[in-house]
Amino acid sequence: MDWRNLIRDKLVSADEAVKVVKSGDRVVVPVTGEPLAVGMALCARRDELRDVQLFTTGANFEFPWFSAEWEDAFQISLDAWIGPFARPAAHERRADFSPRLWSFFHKAEDEQRPRIRGTDVLLIVLSPPNRHGFCSFGRAVWHKKDLARRAKIVVAEIDEDYMWTYGENFIHISEVDLFVEAPPRERRERPSIFLERPPETEAIAGFVSELVRDGDTIQIGQGSVSAGIVRCGAFDGKNDLGWHSETTPAGVVGLVKKGIFTSRYKTHHKGKMVASAFRGEDPEEAAYVDSNPMWELYGLTYVN
Repeated sequence: MDWRNLIRDKLVSADEAVKVVKSGDRVVVPVTGEPLAVGMALCARRDELRDVQLFTTGANFEFPWFSAEWEDAFQISLDAWIGPFARPAAHERRADFSPRLWSFFHKAEDEQRPRIRGTDVLLIVLSPPNRHGFCSFGRAVWHKKDLARRAKIVVAEIDEDYMWTYGENFIHISEVDLFVEAPPRERRERPSIFLERPPETEAIAGFVSELVRDGDTIQIGQGSVSAGIVRCGAFDGKNDLGWHSETTPAGVVGLVKKGIFTSRYKTHHKGKMVASAFRGEDPEEAAYVDSNPMWELYGLTYVN
């Protein structure tokens, strides 16, 4: 069955989808997987919109809304980490930045505290729906599922290359208001990472290795140094380590194949590799995780 038939009544063009955004709306583009076709269609409405509050994290694409001359249309707010494309706006104080504790991301909104505003429009990327009507968030759940449950309007751009995992890495088509099928030219290839081994990271990996015991459960957060200790040997030679981690950097899959990570002695999700995100730049690692029941992705409010 063609997945398009499942969402026939909700499948629109990118230009049509972004008509739901009004001046003054709070629009959220969550971390990883920015919807390029939808994002550029929203940018095309620059002259029609004023004071759209656009919240984004770790931007991986240089949308025009980061430019100084776009301030009348889009007011940028950044949280958690900024990313290279939004950094000039932050340095020039054209964008707000708020440090964020992931596990309490929605606490103020859920408690209905004064002056806390929810999401008017959420822009995300999803896989095509399966025969049961569920879509995958791909290689990273982060806080997307929580945002979708709270947003007034959810607009999803379909990426046919998105992976599937077990856990709670899915959303039903009934929870999405509009779908956009991006043309192939709008999809980005994820580049392979350059596996450097800086001497300082190797030194840190050595110290970490001294602390880790067989059977320990490991958590690694976002960051080049924390991710780098994996490929610098921090866990080499260990046995039956567990994995319950915010992110999953390059090299972890190889350690699973070697039997270093088995999650055998975890007290929760025994035998499972649990995370909120999988980096996924390496095609072979991504193929190994895709639809593998050993890997489970959950939202940040649970994992963290």
